[in-house]
Amino acid sequence: RHVCTDCTMREKLQSDLSAWMKDNYVKANDLYSTHLYCETEKSALKIKSIPAVFSDNSPVVTSREVLRDNWDKQFEKNPLLVVFGEDVGKIGGVNQTYEGLQEKYGEIRIMDTGIRETTIIGQGIGAALRGLHPVAEIQYFDYLLYALQTLSDDLATLRWRTKN
Repeated sequence: RHVCTDCTMREKLQSDLSAWMKDNYVKANDLYSTHLYCETEKSALKIKSIPAVFSDNSPVVTSREVLRDNWDKQFEKNPLLVVFGEDVGKIGGVNQTYEGLQEKYGEIRIMDTGIRETTIIGQGIGAALRGLHPVAEIQYFDYLLYALQTLSDDLATLRWRTKN
């Protein structure tokens, strides 16, 4: 939608870009969505970065709006995506990055939890093992300390305690 808005080749550019995106989405989905952890050359951590390019008339929005809109698109296209954590549902998170999304996608996909970080991480591990795509949100980085044992003892060793 933002491709060459004032040029005569807009339709061809959009068509070419759409075809490229469709072809590469299938490849990328196979390469980067099938494994949670990968040490091969196909690892998502080894993708070459592409710097962002902005025009002089790009709208200025807050980062929380960018995140909220991104989550909206992710929930729209991925029915297996769920998010849970303290205050993510009803109030949309302490930083409002999920604002209005619980009303749109329901309390099962965007839900509040109790104040227990290790339980939130455990729920995320369990949901992932069952095939969902969970986002276990911890409000602040400092609170990860309370989930460290679950992360180090359970999540970090899961690959070696299962069939990979």
